[in-house]
Amino acid sequence: MKITVTGGSGFLGSHVADELSKRGHKVMIFDKKKSKWIRSDQKMFIGDILNPNDLENVIKNTDVVFHFAALADLDVAATRPLETAKVNIVGTINALIVSREHGGEEIYLC
Repeated sequence: MKITVTGGSGFLGSHVADELSKRGHKVMIFDKKKSKWIRSDQKMFIGDILNPNDLENVIKNTDVVFHFAALADLDVAATRPLETAKVNIVGTINALIVSREHGGEEIYLC
């Protein structure tokens, strides 16, 4: 199965991506920064969750999307609440829309 993991460079996303790869799935990682832990059997896509075109490039023809992309740092959330809300809410909406239009049948919001 072809699976996209948004936020795949983060703690949770990277662990899910690794487990999916171990189970034989073709895994694409989407994040704003390159993963330090990317495996040789995974493909990395650098992009912005707020840019639907970036998402479309990785999600098209994907069977499943695991969505972990977000600003999770509580210090950032406290000092930049509007940016946090934009990334976490609009980013999730973008992931849902692009997944529905260009992806497979399943999206998991984590």
